[in-house]
Amino acid sequence: MKTAIVALAAMLAVPCFAQEPAFGLHLTTYHSPNIDCGNGKNPGIYARSSFGLVVGTYYNSCERQSEYIAYRTPEWKGLALQVGGVTGYVEKVTPLAFPTYRFHVYDGYRAMISGASRNERTVVHLSVEKPF
Repeated sequence: MKTAIVALAAMLAVPCFAQEPAFGLHLTTYHSPNIDCGNGKNPGIYARSSFGLVVGTYYNSCERQSEYIAYRTPEWKGLALQVGGVTGYVEKVTPLAFPTYRFHVYDGYRAMISGASRNERTVVHLSVEKPF
């Protein structure tokens, strides 16, 4: 009985956390002056599912190809948190965690600004996406 109640609660909660699935393009990144890899051109693509799974690839700032998988939390007034792992840097898989802010720009297209600051190093990235 207890298992059935937990399963029912989980099924009822899923629509509350559903997100709009989307395809997106990675565009450019600002790097603070003290970052070793500073190529600001970061073309790439990604897809986000309705339950927050994000998979993508981009040409990173160290001029290597990166692939990543992450979970994006549900939004609150455009704000969300994305956590996961990315390849193509010093470690085989580098953990990632950064806040995002998404806003409408034109005819269903949205811009997303994401970034983080750690050890006096700051990265701010711009993407554009379209829900499907």
